[in-house]
Parts: sequence; C-alpha cells; structure tokens
Amino acid sequence: MLCKDVLCSIRWIRQSGTDRTLLLMWILVSLLLSACGLKTPPQPLVLPPELKWVNSLSVRQRGEVIRLAWSLGEQLPIAVNSSRPLRFRILPYRLNYPCLDCELVPEPALALSPEHAAHLKFGHEWRMDFPIEPGDLHTPAYALEIWHPQEGLVERTPSVALQARTLFPQPSTPLLQRLASGAVRISWQGPGNPRHVTKSRESSTPQWYAANVYGTPERHALDESLLNAKPVLAAGWLFSPSRGSDAIGENKQEMTSLAGTRRLVRSTFWIALPAPPEDTWYFSLRWVDRFGNESLASEAVTISLPATVLPQSWRMFWPVPLVH
Repeated sequence: MLCKDVLCSIRWIRQSGTDRTLLLMWILVSLLLSACGLKTPPQPLVLPPELKWVNSLSVRQRGEVIRLAWSLGEQLPIAVNSSRPLRFRILPYRLNYPCLDCELVPEPALALSPEHAAHLKFGHEWRMDFPIEPGDLHTPAYALEIWHPQEGLVERTPSVALQARTLFPQPSTPLLQRLASGAVRISWQGPGNPRHVTKSRESSTPQWYAANVYGTPERHALDESLLNAKPVLAAGWLFSPSRGSDAIGENKQEMTSLAGTRRLVRSTFWIALPAPPEDTWYFSLRWVDRFGNESLASEAVTISLPATVLPQSWRMFWPVPLVH
C-alpha cells in the first residue's frame, strides 16, 4: 500500500509538471501519512483547458467612429478548413439616451462575407468601424455570432456596450529627433483642456490624457501601426526601429587571403559600400482615455531612418594578387 501510494503520487506530479522540491515534499508527506495508517491526500483532477470561439470582444470610440474589435481563441472547439472559413454576423443594438438602463433596442444585423472579413483582419484581430452620425447621442452595443461552415451557428456572444463617449481635444503634431544611436525621440505637447478627475465633492485634479504613438514606413498602414504596448503617460517616448541581422552596421565580413600564382601571399581586400539607403517613416499621435477610447489622429510627420540592406547589394572588389 505504501509503495502504491508513493508511485501514484510520483506519477501525478510528473504529469502535472511540478518541480523537484514539491515532488520531494509530496513523497515525504505520503510516507508519513502511510506510516500512520492514513491514506494519501486526494489528488486534484487536472482538467484540459476549455476551448472557446471568441477570445476578446471590445467596443471603443476612435475619433469619429465606433470600433468593434474581436479575436478568436488560439485553438477552436471545432476544426475549420482554410478553404471554407468561419462566417461572422454582427448584431447591433442601441441604448436610447438618457435611458441607459432601458432594454437594448435591436437594429438590423450585418452578415460579413469571408472576403469582407479578410479585409477587416489585422494580425489576430478583426476590426470594424461604424461612423458616428452628427447629433447621434445613443450608446451603441454589439453582439457577435460565429457560423461554422458545417455546424452552423456555434457561438453568440453577450452584447458589449460602449462604456463612455469622450470629447477629445485635437492632438498636437509630435516633434521628432533622430539620435546618433538610431533611435527616435518623439515628444508632444499635452492638451490644453485636460480631463478633470474628481477627488472629493469640493475638489478635482486635472489629469492629462495618455497617448498612443503610431509609426510605420508604409503611409497607408499608419492608422493601424501602433508602436507602444500600453498608453504612454509621459510627454515623450523613445522609439528604436527594429533592424534585422543583415542590417548595415551589424554585418561582420571576414577578411580573407587570396592565392597567388607561385605561392600563398596576402593580398589587399576591401569592400566598397554604397551610400546607406534610408526609409521615410511616418508618425502620428492619438489621445487615449482610461476606457481605451482614442481621439482623432494628429497630423502625420516624417523622418528618414536607415533602411535594412541585404548583403547581396554590397559591392566587393579583389585586386590582382601581388606576387613576390
């Protein structure tokens, strides 16, 4: 009985990936309990991770549009053939102002074709923007349906409403400074009318908006090229463009010797590098509040940064070996 309990404990700990220290402690406890005539503690049941269709669903303001964004789980409950992708159906609702506690009013559903959905995908996320009509003060809410090509409707999410509307000031144009290290210092001026956070009934304190910085060498992709992982609270940020292993300044070309006609001798060797090319980067700025809502984008500014150059574009010259 004692050996059986210990073996069962070892087998369970190995399957759960527990470290060696906990393994030894568990064996010691099992031995003590078995010596006293007691059974080992009940082993917890390890359940496989629950698979889900929708990983995230959010509704936020972004300038003059309401953005609905969603992502799917890394592993879906039912496999999907790439030739027959999933279909999405958006269910819009509205909360009539000022009755925010009233029942949701459904609006016509919007079915997305696979071709339309493909244009809305950015990385692992789908994003769809709904324009805000002038004078429209209702609060939007959205639910999402997932349709499997063989199984039909497999998921309908609860509705998610916009948490708040924010009247953002227009962001000022950011200032760019290229440093000798290759990084870019991005600075900006805070808004002239910061939001006020109430600390008590008698007082409130001004609090600046955070900022999201967008940048890319491709002008058409600027609106979706977020650089910072989380909103920047300071009035400036340092950005270092990523450079591959074949970028100029990171290549290490070994010098070699060439064989002469009579005997091995050292020869002159050099590399003639062309002028390093540069890429034009575009940067813009958006204010962001505590709900994740964003303002309109600032005016885009440009700066030239070193481009990545492949070694094949280097020009190499070997002169005739010198023979003594």
